[in-house]
Amino acid sequence: MDIIKAIDKYYRENGIHSLRFRCQYKRACSSNSPNFTGPKSAFVPDKYNDSFPRIAFLSLDSGDSVIDPHERTPKAVRRQEQIECKVTKLPKGRHWYETHYWAQQIYSAISGKRISLEGTKNYFSHLNSVKCCQNKPHSKEADPILFQNCRQYLPQELKLIAPHILVSQGNRAREAITDIFRFKNKLYKNIHLILSPDKFLWVHTYHPGSRDYYRNQKEDLGNILKVLRDNMLCLTTACT
Repeated sequence: MDIIKAIDKYYRENGIHSLRFRCQYKRACSSNSPNFTGPKSAFVPDKYNDSFPRIAFLSLDSGDSVIDPHERTPKAVRRQEQIECKVTKLPKGRHWYETHYWAQQIYSAISGKRISLEGTKNYFSHLNSVKCCQNKPHSKEADPILFQNCRQYLPQELKLIAPHILVSQGNRAREAITDIFRFKNKLYKNIHLILSPDKFLWVHTYHPGSRDYYRNQKEDLGNILKVLRDNMLCLTTACT
């Protein structure tokens, strides 16, 4: 089954589809949130399934979201991010531009194929740790209860997306990964090999809003890429 169809089916069966929102935590998460909007799908481009490497990014919450549930479905999000988004027009240094930059560098380094920054949107997927959105002023981070309640949906979502490399962005995303998966000791700084239940390389990055921390990590990108290249073989062998 195509990944986007599998994601759509999973969301519907678990009540976290924007058109079938019946999550058991709906009332708890929306309480005291007058601008609350329901779940938004992960972004999965049409070329992702056949890409090597498959790169997925796990962020925090969306910060802001649209009211219309039809604009938060898997197909709608694909259209918005793969077709309508103009990457070169995005503000440099902000989260979504930097996500494309990291995807471009990782994909090019591992595949040996040089892709443009604009073309990168065809080759990586993106998930949020929190599916719904409180739409707080200035896109302020969602309340902790949303991160806690959404965590149960992440393992199967990642299983369907099946990344070779997962890049977490920000502390809440890192907490979700460490809470769910068993991983090997550090390969290099913030790089680990996830061993169970699925095998993939995990890179934790600082959020671009972290300024100096993020800047220093970005300057170390050459070493990060080398470690990823050197350890890709572990995904198809018995490395432990």
